[in-house]
Amino acid sequence: MNDILGGLALGDISLSGLVVLFVLAILWGKLVPKSTLDTAIATADKWQELAVTQQQISIEHTGILQELVSGQRASVHALQEIQAAGAYALAHRSEATN
Repeated sequence: MNDILGGLALGDISLSGLVVLFVLAILWGKLVPKSTLDTAIATADKWQELAVTQQQISIEHTGILQELVSGQRASVHALQEIQAAGAYALAHRSEATN
């Protein structure tokens, strides 16, 4: 508001000057209706709730993915061991038949 008034004292501004200041404040977005402010706050609250919900879902999905990766690693290890045991058994069977 100091930028608008500059160095003028409040008593030096006439009624028409005050009207002009209010119109300029509205046009510059410095003065908004309460209903607009309430709507903006409600919208911001909804987006914040949505962000918190999405963050909780993301944390849950991260946990599930970690469990799946652990299970996959265990499966790969088990299959590699089975494959190695099968290769070992085939090698000994070939030696026994020779």
